[in-house]
Amino acid sequence: RELGVPEHVMCMEWLGKSEYLGLGFKARYSILYAPEEKMTDLEVPTEGNVAMHSVGKEMLVSATSNVGVFLKSNGNPANRGIISFPEIPIIFSHLDDYLISILSNGTVLVTSLLEHKNVQMFESMRDPVFIAPGQHQVVVGSGDEIHVLKFAPIERQVSDMLSSGFVAAAERLFQKSNPSEKKRRDFHWNAGWALISKLRFDESFHHLTLSREDPRKVLKLFPELKIGNLIMTMGDEKLKTRNKGIHSILAKSEKPKEDLSEARMQLSRYLWQYRQHRTGRYLSLATAPLKKEYTKLKDSDQLEAAMKIKEQIEALVSEEKEKLRAIDTALLVLFVGFTHKLKNKSSPPPQDEKDIMDKLPFATLADLLLPSNECALEECAEYLQKGVDEPQELDYACLYQSKKKYKVALEVWRDLYEGARIEEGEDGVQPAIELLEKLNVTSDLDPPNLLWEHASWILKAKPREGMRIFTSTERKPPLDSNEVLAFLRNFKTTKGTDVDLVGIFLEHISSNTDNQRYHDMYAHRLHSHYLSVVESKAPVMVIQNARIKLRKYLQTGSSFDMQRMLELISKSSLYDEMIVLYSRLGLHRSVLQTYVYELRDYNAAEKYCIDKGVVRRTAENEGMPTRAELLNVLLRVYLKYGEDRPADNHSRVGFHHLLAHCTEYLDPVETLKLLPDDMPLDEITPYLETVMRTSVSSKRNKQIVSKLVRAERFQTQVQLLEVKRKSFTIDTKTECAVCRKKIGDSYFSAHPPDDCLFPGRMLPGSSRKWTIVHKGCSRKYAKLRGTGRGVGDVLHVR
Repeated sequence: RELGVPEHVMCMEWLGKSEYLGLGFKARYSILYAPEEKMTDLEVPTEGNVAMHSVGKEMLVSATSNVGVFLKSNGNPANRGIISFPEIPIIFSHLDDYLISILSNGTVLVTSLLEHKNVQMFESMRDPVFIAPGQHQVVVGSGDEIHVLKFAPIERQVSDMLSSGFVAAAERLFQKSNPSEKKRRDFHWNAGWALISKLRFDESFHHLTLSREDPRKVLKLFPELKIGNLIMTMGDEKLKTRNKGIHSILAKSEKPKEDLSEARMQLSRYLWQYRQHRTGRYLSLATAPLKKEYTKLKDSDQLEAAMKIKEQIEALVSEEKEKLRAIDTALLVLFVGFTHKLKNKSSPPPQDEKDIMDKLPFATLADLLLPSNECALEECAEYLQKGVDEPQELDYACLYQSKKKYKVALEVWRDLYEGARIEEGEDGVQPAIELLEKLNVTSDLDPPNLLWEHASWILKAKPREGMRIFTSTERKPPLDSNEVLAFLRNFKTTKGTDVDLVGIFLEHISSNTDNQRYHDMYAHRLHSHYLSVVESKAPVMVIQNARIKLRKYLQTGSSFDMQRMLELISKSSLYDEMIVLYSRLGLHRSVLQTYVYELRDYNAAEKYCIDKGVVRRTAENEGMPTRAELLNVLLRVYLKYGEDRPADNHSRVGFHHLLAHCTEYLDPVETLKLLPDDMPLDEITPYLETVMRTSVSSKRNKQIVSKLVRAERFQTQVQLLEVKRKSFTIDTKTECAVCRKKIGDSYFSAHPPDDCLFPGRMLPGSSRKWTIVHKGCSRKYAKLRGTGRGVGDVLHVR
């Protein structure tokens, strides 16, 4: 359709694929929204030529001062900003990331839309009139000739983009060439180095990872990570411009110290990722076909060729090992360089230092070193001692531990405890315990007596925690119990220590074996330990804990000699423990005698009888005493108190308390048989009165229950008779009250009289007449009569 415009149009251009049309007049620009024919003037100052061109969703227009301005559809400036030209172009066009312009003198200008600068200029042509962009070329036409401008080779363009730092655009262009896997890796390698030169370390190491190149090539950029005879520090060293390496790149940085820290951080993450995910997989992929070929040649007796293949495999393994040696060594230096000033601070670190710790690929050096690593031992050990401000003693010991040099590691930890070495906040005890509790004495330790040598200072430092060396279940095979017991018996603990080392070990053995010898030793040890703390006048809490532990084992232990232990404890007047053993041995009379004679606690004696006795003997509890039997035993103890011990008032009180409070459990006949004939009547009168009342009450209750049962039985029999008497006699002439047909031998229902309140209780044989209908007519009859009776009120008979 036709669109009206106010004046002659010098140029026009659609804004991408939208419905906005850009119009250029003699001295101004406008945006026309085609559907509504709405025109908006643009505030772009112009002089001389006007030109416009659509670049994506934006419009490039020429303006004063020889610049091109990018605008949005609403007329506002776009994010691209402006582009400067030698003079105002008369024609615009673009191809990919390049803008092609023709100046008034016929010069063709190529401008990078990425860098916003002119990158190429061609000789002028006479009277240029148009530009036609193609797939990889541009056609420029003039009055009498046509020129074709082609892109430079992709490799050259990619190289130029990388050198300028436009890696994302370079990658997009590179992907259009359908590159091989090797070219992809080369591109990522070159992109990584290009980004490093631009100090964009996070992106750079991402591309270096994708390149799958040998990390040792990257490590050459960091000469301070090479440790050997000369130890290079990673603390607060002064940054100087180097002829090569990362420092020459950082020379142009505004914040060289922060950028170096970021570079090292990203390097550590890159190396750790390579170590975790690439090394093993790369080696297996590289050696798998060689191993297959080696097996094939060996089976076919081509031994000479097979040996050459084997040498190739060994060379690959050796090369990978050397690669890991460099990676692990660099990771150790990087980690210690970051953390050696942070880990010994007593106060919480500031936020920036905390952020560094959070970004590190592993939290502790043990995550790198254990269980194994390929660090250069001598070089790393020297670095940990001299490469930072203070020797890193724990890391030094951990390094030797990872190399299975346990003797050196244990000596370092011992020196930390004794003060020969110093590291703030560390005494070396805990890592020594964690190592010794796992090692096999015969195969891991050389010489084997290292365990006994270092166990001494560990037990002096932390006796209770140190016993994990001997009680650990992780060691296979376990230590010889007799050897451990001999060592612990000869070991002298620090004065004032109340830890029973032998008892701890015997407790461990008794919980893991059924050997009666060790259980007896543990029980005796608990008893002797209790006596020793009592004799030494230890604090009350210590004495109580020792006795509670003894009593608990006597209650739960099953493999020690109870009789022998009872003889030992009976000499110490430990009555509660004696009661435990008497009870477990079934000596109930001895238990009750102890309660009565020694503890004088008749309440506890009665409670014991009730708790231990059963109400009545059954097949399930055969062999267990009843409550009445135990209470009778207690009664005998009271009655014979004067025979075994001098009579006193306590036995009389217990005797009367038993008769007064345990009447419900006692058998009156058996109890009276036990009472002596010369006992005064007034002493047992309360008991006899209670027994008589209980007996009479019990008899009356039984009589009431018997009468109630008889009445219930009578009611049941009456109900049974009522049910049995519900019968009807019909003959061949009996008709249905609804359909008037003969009942015959069909099912029928009997409906009670309408005025009967309880038809269920009415006997069919009564004088009141029941209505007989077919069963199929029953509901109809009830509906006609309007009785509303439920189904339960009607008798259905076959």
